[in-house]
Amino acid sequence: MIVVASQRELVEHLCTSEVSAQGMTIGIDGFSGVGKTPTAQFLANELRAKLIHLDPFFVRDGRFAESFKVADFRRELDGASGPRLTIIEGILLADILSKAERALDCSIYVKRIGRGHLWYDRNKLERNPEELSKLDQAIVAYHHRVKPHETSAIILELEERPA
Repeated sequence: MIVVASQRELVEHLCTSEVSAQGMTIGIDGFSGVGKTPTAQFLANELRAKLIHLDPFFVRDGRFAESFKVADFRRELDGASGPRLTIIEGILLADILSKAERALDCSIYVKRIGRGHLWYDRNKLERNPEELSKLDQAIVAYHHRVKPHETSAIILELEERPA
């Protein structure tokens, strides 16, 4: 596992590895609101990659991965594959890819880092699920089961800036 502290450092790492090669697929995972989308947009611009956001494929019925529009996502992904680098970003990424029977060439996990270099969302993993929103409950269950924060190839630690 490699830890980087900025989007620029992430691009530099990807450019010096085989991960940014054409035809490869990079996935960006993390809790809601940590900076997955801006990171994915930055990478897509810097690496001239096709970007696929998972949000449009979620059915807003509170069942999240269970009611994900898998066929639509597969069509989008299959249309993106080929000679171009593809970046996929969104919550529950490993579950979605499993349902779509697809795999990544590189996984990136985005962590929001607060004061004292503490992982901002870690407390959600330790809280009573009933205290969380349904979305956070699904994300926490996913983290306990899949552990993307421990198994991703690259961890991007974004410091939270005071407002």
